[in-house]
Amino acid sequence: MIGMIGWLVPSLFAFSIEEGSYVCVQSQQQMEKRKKEALKVTLDSTNFMIRGMAESRLEGAPYMCRTYIIESLPNVMRVTCDAYPVIDIRLDGKPTYYPTRKDGGFSSVAKVKPKRLIQQFDASSGGFSVEYIQTQTGFDVVKSIYSPYLGEPLRVRASYVISKKENSQ
Repeated sequence: MIGMIGWLVPSLFAFSIEEGSYVCVQSQQQMEKRKKEALKVTLDSTNFMIRGMAESRLEGAPYMCRTYIIESLPNVMRVTCDAYPVIDIRLDGKPTYYPTRKDGGFSSVAKVKPKRLIQQFDASSGGFSVEYIQTQTGFDVVKSIYSPYLGEPLRVRASYVISKKENSQ
């Protein structure tokens, strides 16, 4: 009996998003409004001497996907965002490698928590994080840009549901 409980409990809280095609619940206009509101919160909390520079660098950020395709592989969540290349996020504690044009690339280890997957990309003067959060109807994505120069991180959230095309098949 105890063995059965030990087997069931982790599966109740494990992170997994159903495979399929997902669309953003918010319209493009709603997302732009959310980004502007988030930028205002960040700038209002930031030292006035660097607000102008911060605003010019953060305006329009972060990019929020309109669609996602999610696939499950052993120890991997394969993510496709719009027309960008596929990213295989490792769920086994090993680093995921992200190639870049400029410097060859970088690695990140995903933090897998119950109902959450967090990718964090740290640099010398700040960083970026992407959090996938399971919901009843799909998942939310929270993207954050942070720096010691910002009073508050720039944080934007979007909700995604399985596409109607996918549901009707």
